[in-house]
Amino acid sequence: MLSHFGYCFFLVAIKEFIFISWTFSFSRENIMNFLSVNSISLVSFCFSLLGLFYYARFTYFLQGSTKLPKKIIKIEDQSYEHLTFLTTYIIPFLRVKLEGKDLVVTILLLIIIGAIFIKTNLFYKNPTLALLGYKLYKVDTEKNIGLIFISKQNLKLGDEVHHIPLSDNVYFVKL
Repeated sequence: MLSHFGYCFFLVAIKEFIFISWTFSFSRENIMNFLSVNSISLVSFCFSLLGLFYYARFTYFLQGSTKLPKKIIKIEDQSYEHLTFLTTYIIPFLRVKLEGKDLVVTILLLIIIGAIFIKTNLFYKNPTLALLGYKLYKVDTEKNIGLIFISKQNLKLGDEVHHIPLSDNVYFVKL
């Protein structure tokens, strides 16, 4: 879930950052003032770093061995799903004030959205994947229908792909 919202936390870190002065000295008082004024920004930045960690872990996982190839007999590009997620959840989120009750509600909303995406197996609709060059495909193979393939490569009808299962019907694939 954190990798999905890593970019969102990064945007919050930028949005909530409060510039103090050009002549910042490293006295204890100035550092404590900076930390208290920018606490939301710093926590958001830490969550962004955590998202990067999970992305690195994910790419390491994808370097593992694949299963026997599956032949694509029907394919439909689903890469537009990234934009659906972005416009539905992230753009409105950036207009929220992050103070008081709004902060608590925003955190709860992010947790609920993340849980829904994981429970409904829609975690692959992540715009971060598009930024990193991944494409989404809805695919039928010789043995299964309605599979979701995530790939950095362009897939086409008749390709035989090696796959790594991510969940019940979602696979990372390589030619």
